[in-house]
Amino acid sequence: MHGFARMATTLLLLSGSVAAGSFTTQIGNRDFDVPVPAGHQPTSMYFPEMVRTFQAFVPPGLQVLEVYLTIPEFNQLNNGNTPPLDSTMQMHLLTASEGRVLSAEGFSEVAEAVEKGLARPPAGTQLVGIDGREPWGLFYTLSSGSPAAGDETWAATGTVVINHQLLNLVHYVDAKVPGGREKARDGL
Repeated sequence: MHGFARMATTLLLLSGSVAAGSFTTQIGNRDFDVPVPAGHQPTSMYFPEMVRTFQAFVPPGLQVLEVYLTIPEFNQLNNGNTPPLDSTMQMHLLTASEGRVLSAEGFSEVAEAVEKGLARPPAGTQLVGIDGREPWGLFYTLSSGSPAAGDETWAATGTVVINHQLLNLVHYVDAKVPGGREKARDGL
């Protein structure tokens, strides 16, 4: 559990160089080496409109830094087709934290505030449960949409500190995918 989040944190804490299967992004004036989740492809360098499109669907205060598609869905998009987007991963910047250095100790206060905020999630969103907590991350699952209308989505989320920056790592899976909730949670 928390494989992508653990891999991202480990690489960014221990490495000053870009690892295989990673790319460099800039947040404020700091460069970050970001690993690519297994079986996924980042889209921002190939399809920047993908990031802009997904930005319209995140709450205020979050900036979509990267959208990862599964390799088959990325290939569909690259071939000019429209993929179903049954499973996507995203990395979000909490814009209020940009340029601020946050320690693992300081994250404890942030995690408590996030947990309190989850008690009253945004309209159309429900907290499914808190999945775990590490000194560097809080992991939880949300659902959004309407099960009755057939448009529900699971969102396994990790609010994490990576290289002293507060980020959200999110794995979205369409609820129509068999075992979608577990796939979302296990993929993060």
